[in-house]
Amino acid sequence: MANYVLGKGKVYIDELDSNGAKTGEFHFGNCPGLEVSVESESLEHYSSTGGIREKDEEVTTQVTRSGTITVDDISAKNLALFIVGDISTISQTTTPVTNEAITVKKGLTYQLGTTSGNPAGVRGVGSVVVTDVAGTTTYVANTDYTVDTTLGRITILSGGAIAPSTTQVIHVDYTPVAQSREQIATGALGSKTVALRYIADNPKGTNRDLYSPKVTLRPSGSLPFIGDEWLSMQFELEFLSTATTAAIYIDGRPV
Repeated sequence: MANYVLGKGKVYIDELDSNGAKTGEFHFGNCPGLEVSVESESLEHYSSTGGIREKDEEVTTQVTRSGTITVDDISAKNLALFIVGDISTISQTTTPVTNEAITVKKGLTYQLGTTSGNPAGVRGVGSVVVTDVAGTTTYVANTDYTVDTTLGRITILSGGAIAPSTTQVIHVDYTPVAQSREQIATGALGSKTVALRYIADNPKGTNRDLYSPKVTLRPSGSLPFIGDEWLSMQFELEFLSTATTAAIYIDGRPV
């Protein structure tokens, strides 16, 4: 009987901590592709006792087990793995902001609330007032500027009174909306070490599950934020053995 297999299943990732300890598996999401590749190198020996050199020995000296995985579940967890970063929560309170100085030009847009601690700026603002630096002129919303209160962005209108010459410093008063948001920021590492588990659910063929206790997970390729196809992320895998574990385990189901 032929053992034809049409492979499908679920992938689980367990991010190892700095000591290599497991932290718990999470479902990676829908994975259109998971591939394992094996490459080996060998050292050959040739006899020189005759007129023609003939190979009389060959020893495998190196085996590399690698692979790729593609996931199209664009969760925050997966995005953090792709940019090799961490997820945090950014919170803001209703503390009013006064006289935030911004150097502006006509026709351009500026983000409110950008600081070294929050480079992306605030989200959600109200009670916006725009004045000149002296505080003697209060500019008119939708005539001199517009405000995106949801994203906290101010646009200087070309036909307004702000920045009649090249640039102008303005002061902006506003009150942030009390809220929090998820933020993913890149870290210093170029890859992450994880354990990987694949649980087969084949529409055709014998189900065999794969487990690797130590895998280097490296993001690979591009993530097209603008495009005509479903977003997906690809990672390169390197399956590593340890002093106590094999690189890959493939388990059948109990009978």
